[in-house]
Amino acid sequence: MKRGYRYRIYPDSEQCSLLEQYFGGVRFIYNRSLFIQNLMYSKFKQWASNLKPEYFGLFLLCSLVVIWLHFRRRT
Repeated sequence: MKRGYRYRIYPDSEQCSLLEQYFGGVRFIYNRSLFIQNLMYSKFKQWASNLKPEYFGLFLLCSLVVIWLHFRRRT
């Protein structure tokens, strides 16, 4: 039988700020990845998961997001 646990946390203001930054970053990466996948589908009419991994795998998707973040910080 699987059992779940619930935890309640009470972060202070600094920890709240860090959690908001973390979850904001995660949400940004997810949305950007979804945008890239939808763009691939609109251009090639094929979902990224159906493409060969060497062409468009998770590594490439992460690389695209990192490159995009790098150029975004420079401007």
